[in-house]
Parts: sequence; structure tokens; C-alpha cells
Amino acid sequence: MIYDFRNPAEQRTGLALNPLFPMAYVYWLRLSESRLPRREEIDPIAVAGILSNIMLLDVLDGGQDFRYRLAGSAVEANFGGSLKGVVLSDILKEFPSFESIIDVKRRCAATASPYTCDKAMFTHFGTLKRVNCFAMPLSDDGQQVSHLFAVGILEAVR
Repeated sequence: MIYDFRNPAEQRTGLALNPLFPMAYVYWLRLSESRLPRREEIDPIAVAGILSNIMLLDVLDGGQDFRYRLAGSAVEANFGGSLKGVVLSDILKEFPSFESIIDVKRRCAATASPYTCDKAMFTHFGTLKRVNCFAMPLSDDGQQVSHLFAVGILEAVR
């Protein structure tokens, strides 16, 4: 399920998906008082409690694709290695179940609004995991989405 933060009910549900999401959202809101925040404004010390689960992504092809600029240690552990420079569409070719992950990011880039998702999927290791993803827009000019600040959680489905 994908949750659009322009809808207050969906925003509440999306934030309740994982305890890291409200922390990330409050931080992003502080940075975005009158405009979309810039990637350079993300301070690793300020997000230390969620650092292992964060991602910074470059927006490619007008928001249709994304490249990992940075991924926290928990995110990289879920993929089995470094994601720096990896393009999401390349992951999607091998693992079509990741479609909702890229869809959240596409919607975020298209609307300049945060989105979350909650989905069970099989990972590249063949294990069933619950994925919670939260994407928030960033901008070089304060208006056009050029990067995403995201939080990703993969947990085993029991």
C-alpha cells in the first residue's frame, strides 16, 4: 500500500508504519519551512538515530528513475553490498517485486510531497520481507525535486 502525505489520513497511517518515520519526517519538516530542502542540508549528526536506514538518491529521467548517492549500513546489508551509484531501474529488472519501492519515489518526485509504502516482497536472497519505505523530496533550487531523502526498513515476515 502507498500513502500520500497530501492526504492527512494517509499521512497518519504512513507515519505509523515504522517508529523511524516520524523522526525523519519531523527533521524534514524543520528543513522545509518555506521551500523544499537541499540535499546539502541533511546533517548526519541530526539524523544519527536513523542513519543506518537512510538513503539519498539522485532523481534521473525527470523523476522516472533514481541513483543511490548514499545508503546507510542497514540498507546496504539488505542488498549485500554498496549501493553507491546503483540505479533503481537496474534493481527492478532483476527483482520486479521492487516496483512499489520505485513507485513511491516516482510519486514523491512528481508531486514534491512525501510518500510511504508498506509491502511484503521476496528479496534477492529469496526471503519474504516486509518493506517500509519513506521518501521525502529535496531540491537544488527549492522547488524542482532533484534528490530524495528516504528511509528504508526490511524486516522478516513471520
